[in-house]
Amino acid sequence: MSIELQQRGDVTLLRFEDRIVRPDGELEMRTVFAEQIEAGRRFFVFDLREVPYMDSAAVGEMVACQKRAVQDDSTVALLIRSDSKPEQLLRLTMMDRLFSIHYDEREALSGFV
Repeated sequence: MSIELQQRGDVTLLRFEDRIVRPDGELEMRTVFAEQIEAGRRFFVFDLREVPYMDSAAVGEMVACQKRAVQDDSTVALLIRSDSKPEQLLRLTMMDRLFSIHYDEREALSGFV
């Protein structure tokens, strides 16, 4: 798994590529997210469109990131492909009620304006 960071105005876009699975996937997500929070970033979009698969540990780590975001007065939104494995897992685990989910990058970014 790799994470590419892009700054779009006040929004930090974290582009995930490849599978997000334990043990390395969630650790890298946690580390990169914590570094961005500590750098003062407050608005995040996790771009999961290039993620073909993620396990329950990845979902748990996204929940932990969301919890940290709330504690630090920050916001996390998800950008996913419709009918993808990550979307199915998020809906199955009812995480679509916890996260703002978007299917279009422009829409995801504009949600912070």
